[in-house]
Formats: sequence, C-alpha cells, structure tokens
Amino acid sequence: MTMTFLFLVFSEFYHARRGGSKKLLLLTVIAVIGISGFSVNPVQMGVAPMEGDLYQKIREIANTDADARWIVAESSDFWERSDFPVIAGARTVNCTNIIPNRELWASIDTDGKYTEVYNRYAHINIELNEKETEFELTATDAFTVNLNLDELRKMHVKYILSPKDYFSSGDLDIDGLSLETQGDNMYIYRLK
Repeated sequence: MTMTFLFLVFSEFYHARRGGSKKLLLLTVIAVIGISGFSVNPVQMGVAPMEGDLYQKIREIANTDADARWIVAESSDFWERSDFPVIAGARTVNCTNIIPNRELWASIDTDGKYTEVYNRYAHINIELNEKETEFELTATDAFTVNLNLDELRKMHVKYILSPKDYFSSGDLDIDGLSLETQGDNMYIYRLK
C-alpha cells in the first residue's frame, strides 16, 4: 500500500513538472496524508482503555499517593503496557525512558557492571524473582531487569502493576506484597 501511495505521489510530481495539473497533485498529496493520518494507532484505538476500571483505579491511587513510584512487571506486551500508568498520572520507573535514569539504575547496579545496558533510550521490562539483580539487553532499544522485592525497596517503588497472580504462582516471597485490586487481567500490588 505504501508503495502505491509513493508511486502516485511521484507520478503526480512528474506530471505537474511537465505542465500537468497542479490541482491533481495537491489532491493526491492531501489524500495520501489523510489516509496515512487515519491509520495512526491512537485514532484507530480511541480512548477505550482510559475508560476502564484499571485506568480509574491507577488514577485514584496516583491522585491520593502522588509521590509513589510504580513499575509494570511480567508483562509480555511491556512495550505498550509500561506506559499505561503514566497516562493515569502514576510515576512509573519502567515507562519508556527517553533519557536514561542512570542515578536510579546505578542504585541497584552499584559496581556499574550493566551501565552499557541501561545507558540508552529504552523500553524496559521488569521481571520479579528471588534471584540477584541482572540486566539483559534484549534489543537495541530495550532491556529486561530481573529484580527482587528488596531491590524495589531500594528504588523506592511502592506499587506493582502485573498480569501475574503472585499469590498463586509461588514465584515471590509474598509476605512483602499486598493486593490492592485486580481487573482487566491485571493486578495492582502494594509493596510493604
């Protein structure tokens, strides 16, 4: 489809330069811009996610506990999901980091072993477990961090948004968590 549009635009430019109708060129360019503009995701998806219960609950918590830090953990679609709490007004550690948060990541990478991994524009996936902290570069603009609850406390994280039911999975020491709410196949945990 893109090639068709490019062909139309270039052929109209060629035609206009050789004395053809400039109005036809203008109409073609407007059509190409209009069609490409309507295919942008926010226009296609609308605002339905911002009307759901999960959004409302995050917004409610963010309004009453504005300084709290959040993470999105264990989400297979972290590229999109990690920015969701930000839309609701929550300070989210692993939202898309346009500028690297070196100070935060250095607080858990005290010897600087993983500086090359997190010193970049990045989409950040967080996996919670009982292992040692480890950063793994998964793409040129994405990395995964394996964290335990103690490391989250060092980072001053208070809330965890995850599709995983930690109380039934047995992956974590759940004594440090309390379930705030669940909905839309997601759980909001509070770190004690």
